[in-house]
Amino acid sequence: MEIKRILSIIFSLFLLPVFLVFGEDDRKIKAETVSTEIQEEMVNAYSAEGEILPVTKTEYDSVVSQDRDYFVKTVDNGRQVIFQRLEWEPVEFSTGYIFKLEKQIGDGVYTPIRDFELTENFILLALEAGSYRYSVQVLNFFGKVQFESDYVQFTLIKALKPELKSVSPEIIYLDEPYDGIYTVTGENILENSEIFLGGLGKRIKPVDLKITDKNGKRAVVTFAPEDLNTGTYDFFIRNPGGFYSSKKIDIKYFKWYDLDITYNYAPFFVLSDDTLKTYINTDKSFTGSQVKLTFMPVKRRREYFGFSLSGFYHYLYGSLPGYTGSAHIVQAYCNFVYQCPIIRKRFVLDIHGGAGVLGFLNLKIKYPHNFVSDSFNSLHFSVDAGMSFNIYVMNRLFLELGSDFVYSIVGNGCIIGALPYIGVGWQF
Repeated sequence: MEIKRILSIIFSLFLLPVFLVFGEDDRKIKAETVSTEIQEEMVNAYSAEGEILPVTKTEYDSVVSQDRDYFVKTVDNGRQVIFQRLEWEPVEFSTGYIFKLEKQIGDGVYTPIRDFELTENFILLALEAGSYRYSVQVLNFFGKVQFESDYVQFTLIKALKPELKSVSPEIIYLDEPYDGIYTVTGENILENSEIFLGGLGKRIKPVDLKITDKNGKRAVVTFAPEDLNTGTYDFFIRNPGGFYSSKKIDIKYFKWYDLDITYNYAPFFVLSDDTLKTYINTDKSFTGSQVKLTFMPVKRRREYFGFSLSGFYHYLYGSLPGYTGSAHIVQAYCNFVYQCPIIRKRFVLDIHGGAGVLGFLNLKIKYPHNFVSDSFNSLHFSVDAGMSFNIYVMNRLFLELGSDFVYSIVGNGCIIGALPYIGVGWQF
């Protein structure tokens, strides 16, 4: 028993250092793992004085993916720093780079600022406004300068954040004369500020910009009136460096719709079929009229869209040796309407087309001795297309001059007719 106890003690003493070593290594592995998870890779970011500034690889990759040359970051004590990104083509088999930065102090005169020793082919610099140049020295395998690039010049301008306080007018009514001029007030409105209207899937740039206050507090901006359509826009001002400010403006009509009622004198001429000519000796009617109701709910600057309901009435009368014939022709159509104001509120082009019906009512033949045939009534599918001009003689009163053409399927044949018309209308 004594021998077994002695052997157990010796065996325990032999294994103890092994357990201690493995336990220590395990603690090291766990500590290194935690450290790796917490510490994120940093990139080359410096001030002009050589101070290392905290920028992570993730932040840098985000800037590169957006193809931006600069970005703003808040560092210690809430200080905002604008970093300029400078990058060059990597050189194969190089062990590093020396980035030589100089600042312009006169016409063609530069003074060295600092040399930065780098292992990557980029650098982020926090610099003040001014003109600079840099060159890159490439280090070979032995850490010696293999060659040096030419100097590259660049200029940094001070980034001023604009502030739009007002845009006048805020609402433009296209019913009124408008010259496209806006007056804006605010802060930091510069000669090289970018001003545009954003919205409706496009960007509208002004044709003229005048700064009327030397402190950048007021400007007059002119847009081409033909570029402005109905809608809500963002009026943007963006300064070099990317800072911007915006305000909402509206361009619209007093009324979002137009409602017109028209009464026209409208004769009817048959162009293709000789049936009526054969039986009642006439294919035209000068006794006719049209009533039309037009609703235009979509109003753009240069075009309106809507629909109309129109009805025609004509009386046909003809005679042949031995009898006379007469008939009433009625037509009704629902048309899609496109209007284009050639001269706003003065001269409007109307193009329309649609479908409806043409009907013969009380078609009959009258013979001598007061003998009258049975009346014939029928209804037929018909399509309509036409064009007219609305000429405004007053604010709401207008004259209409135009013509429609109809194609009606009658039995095994068809009737093609023309309906010129002239009349008056009123816009509600």
